Amino acid sequence: MRRLWKRLLRTEPGRTRHTGRTRTFRPFVEALETRWCPSVTIVRDPVMWTRVLVTGDDMANKVAIRQDDAADRIWIAGDGTNFDAPSRTVAEIVIDLKEEHDVVTYNLDSDLTSSKVLRVTLGSGDDTAVISAADPDLRDVYRTVRSGLNVSVAGDRGADRLQTEFGAVGSGNVSITAKLGAGDDHLDAYWFGDLTGRARVAYDVDGEAGKDQLYFWATNDLVKKDDSGIDISADAALQLTLRGGTEDDHIETQYQGILHGGLTFSALGSANNDTTDTRFTLNGGSDGSANVLVQGDDGDDVVRVNVWDNSGGAAAVSALADGGAGWDAYNVASNVPHVNFDILFGWIVVLP
Repeated sequence: MRRLWKRLLRTEPGRTRHTGRTRTFRPFVEALETRWCPSVTIVRDPVMWTRVLVTGDDMANKVAIRQDDAADRIWIAGDGTNFDAPSRTVAEIVIDLKEEHDVVTYNLDSDLTSSKVLRVTLGSGDDTAVISAADPDLRDVYRTVRSGLNVSVAGDRGADRLQTEFGAVGSGNVSITAKLGAGDDHLDAYWFGDLTGRARVAYDVDGEAGKDQLYFWATNDLVKKDDSGIDISADAALQLTLRGGTEDDHIETQYQGILHGGLTFSALGSANNDTTDTRFTLNGGSDGSANVLVQGDDGDDVVRVNVWDNSGGAAAVSALADGGAGWDAYNVASNVPHVNFDILFGWIVVLP
């Protein structure tokens, strides 16, 4: 109870901790001369030739992947090892980085038209994985995903960090699945472009053990470079599932844009004392469907949910805040039903 009050006093309604993008992670690989021998091996799978196997050792490894479908090339650079092949001949990249503090980056040099599957096992240690559609050579230039990108990330012991950065998706699909493992892990997910055509985007991230922080922002369009937000066309869909895991976690999500298609969001605090902050704004002209579920689950949780619907009733909005078991506090908009809460904090936003 005392800890819950301390967390309530630290909470500042209306404050946005992150309004934009952090500095893009620039891929880098150590020069061969800095190693006595290669510590990363990169080979084609002898059983499946379209699969590339990237294996680290028990040292701190760095792996950088760059895909340029316009030139039909894909490059993979490890500590002391390089791989270069036509992009169309590589369907899957499997990365196992084992021990110590590893870094893996993936970037696009042109629009993605050749589907890829990335399977990343970070291993133990404080590891970092950056999956980005940002062109590493050009500032604030995001390449469009026009085909499929399926990414799975598995953490282990240590404070792991997963960062994703995407621009527009044009009838392609992006799937991000992550189990971040034990340790105080971090998700920073940024979306900077519209979902058009039959685009499909899905995130399913589980912080698992540790005091995790999971963030998803889709408010600023850096592709069109305007303040219109992230629009979702009639045949497109965005689905987010963020799970805190077994300890005291924080889940924060922001979306703003014109919604013609589907938006589904679930924040699941799971065990222990979690905080969630969910803020969705449907801009005027929206006529799609939004489904929002925020659950504190076990423990003494603090839950904030605001869904601003500026569609004039044209959009179908369904939202629920559920504190779950424990002694929970809430601050929700008047259009968001809430159950299993014990105390109100801050101000309730009354919507027409």
